[in-house]
Amino acid sequence: MSETDLWELVLETRRDLDRWIERGRRAQAAAGRGDWETARAELEARRFLQEQVSARLHRLHAGAAPGGRGLPGGEDARQWLAQLEEHLRQALEADRQLRLALAVRHEALAERAHFLEQARRAVAAYARNAPPSTPVDSAN
Repeated sequence: MSETDLWELVLETRRDLDRWIERGRRAQAAAGRGDWETARAELEARRFLQEQVSARLHRLHAGAAPGGRGLPGGEDARQWLAQLEEHLRQALEADRQLRLALAVRHEALAERAHFLEQARRAVAAYARNAPPSTPVDSAN
C-alpha cells in the first residue's frame, strides 16, 4: 500500500464514519418523532456504511499487522490512524446512544401494549357480566 493509497483509504474511512454518525443521529431523531419508516431507512443506509468502514479498517489492519506490509508515512500516518480510531469511538458511542433510545422506545411500546391488552380484557369481562341493556328513548 503506497502512502497515497493509505491517505486515500484513511480519508474515505473518515468520511464514511462521518456519514455513519450522521445517519445514526437522523435515525435517532426519526425514532424520537415516531417516524419509524424513516428510522428504518436510515438504519439500513447506516448498515451499508458500516460494511464499507469495516472493509477499509480490515485493509488498514492487514497493512499494519505484524508480518504485514507495514504502513508508510511514519509518525504522520500513526497520528492520522489515532484520530481515525478516536472518530470510530465517537461513532460507536453514537451507535450505543441510538440503541439505547430504541430500547427505551421498545420498552414504552411494550408497556402500552400491555396496558391496552388489560383494558381490552376488562371491557370484555364487563361486557360478559353486564345486565342486558334496555333501549334508550331518544325522544325524551
